Amino acid sequence: MLNQKLKLQGVLTVITAMLLVSCSSDTYKNQGPEALNRVADSLRNSGDHEMASRLYRQVLEADPTNQTARRNLGDSLREARQSEAAIQYFREELRKDPSSIQALEELGKAYIAANNGDEALRVYKKLLEQKPTDPWVMNGMGICMDMLAKHEEAQSYYQKALAILPNNLNILSNRGLSLALGGQTKEAISLLAAYADTPQATPNLRHNLAVAYALDGQQDKANSYFSPDISKKEVASNLKTYF
Repeated sequence: MLNQKLKLQGVLTVITAMLLVSCSSDTYKNQGPEALNRVADSLRNSGDHEMASRLYRQVLEADPTNQTARRNLGDSLREARQSEAAIQYFREELRKDPSSIQALEELGKAYIAANNGDEALRVYKKLLEQKPTDPWVMNGMGICMDMLAKHEEAQSYYQKALAILPNNLNILSNRGLSLALGGQTKEAISLLAAYADTPQATPNLRHNLAVAYALDGQQDKANSYFSPDISKKEVASNLKTYF
């Protein structure tokens, strides 16, 4: 009897999952923007970025001034690896409202996600003109410069950003990777290793430290920092990016 109940529960779980997967954004079309936004947030938090992005679009159709939904839409499209869709969407947003800083920021992030350093740099230069003291714009400029193999210039932007946010691990992590890619592997290791084993360390920071160790020829050390957060298949793929 117990086994039958467990089997029945398993079947019901599978059916429920299939129904959830088969749902489309039409299911929520009669809901108001606030309710839609809550559902989209829930889907995004559960990892269903594709469905979340559809609902955030509906939120913005009903409420074009909702900047949180716009930012979350950009995040969801990037998480769903739909960077080209993000680019098209935010370019269209800028055509409608060329003064939208938020849409410009999201477009810059989308170009970075699409690995288009030239276009990303063009966008971030515009952002820098409008927000010259914003550390996140400086951080974005650094990422663009690294993508274009201009590592010294990248590091200068990270340093400017860190002068404003000296303890921000995301920016520190980017600077460490930039140092490693620019051949300053010892400096990169020294910078990143100081934070890698702290509770605040992000997977990205440990990944960048692993890259620094790999570029320094310390493969065992590299593997020890790759392994907690990234599969062996991803390790090989990531290393190909940097060699």
